[in-house]
Amino acid sequence: MIIRRRRFIQPTALEERLAAEAKSLRLEAAAMPPGLQREASLRKARQREAAADTTAWLSSPELLIGARVRLTELGKSRSPRIRIHTGSIVGLPQQGKKSVQVLFDGNRVPTRLHLSYIELCSA
Repeated sequence: MIIRRRRFIQPTALEERLAAEAKSLRLEAAAMPPGLQREASLRKARQREAAADTTAWLSSPELLIGARVRLTELGKSRSPRIRIHTGSIVGLPQQGKKSVQVLFDGNRVPTRLHLSYIELCSA
């Protein structure tokens, strides 16, 4: 006897569902008096928004291992010790994080940088 898995196809994308849930949690928190329950509801809303952002980044076409990147002006100003400004992505963001691992040209060890510090190199 073969056991078949039940499959369910979601009608909307994960980012949309998370954003809708965050919006409803914020509306719910606005109706509550100040206190622990309101803070918990707002915390859950922030978590849903962060999860939606993370899933959007992970599914974006520019975040692929091997993609060529360079430091932005912000990245150059915040990371003055990095001499070489171009490299390749070797590690994607972990859950809840907004940073990638970049192996700069000529280096042996990758560097973890915030997404706002890098941009794609034009081909």
